[in-house]
Amino acid sequence: GQTKLVSSHKEFLSFATKRYLVQFLRSNGIEANAKDSHFTIYQKAALLPKSVWRTATLNYLKDKYKTTFQNFIENRSDSDFTLDKDIENLSVQKLLDRNPDPIRDKTEQGVGWESWEPSNLTGLDAVDVSAQMAHHGFVTKGPVMLIPRAS
Repeated sequence: GQTKLVSSHKEFLSFATKRYLVQFLRSNGIEANAKDSHFTIYQKAALLPKSVWRTATLNYLKDKYKTTFQNFIENRSDSDFTLDKDIENLSVQKLLDRNPDPIRDKTEQGVGWESWEPSNLTGLDAVDVSAQMAHHGFVTKGPVMLIPRAS
């Protein structure tokens, strides 16, 4: 691979989720809505100094990968060198397979998680999406059932 200098707001902000970007803009006094397109959000962010959106993106990434990075550091084979087998400690799924508690503790601190209970819905049209949620790092206490909208 080659190193490439990332200097545009769009390149930096593309690492963050839309929800985070809307909150970021609002916290900096810029009106933003979840219905805004990514292009519009990027344009609004470009009004801010480079250091502000650069710092916001880096903070987002640090927070996003904090749990897996701590797991990686704590479980390295050697404190001076990283071995090939150590790299799997950066995987959210490998961390969940070994011990779901560190990630569960973090997600349950979020708004709405503290009182969440598994669904007991057994409708024929319901779809269990808990496996897909686990694939993306979300830990559930049981099946998460979704009912598709009627067309």
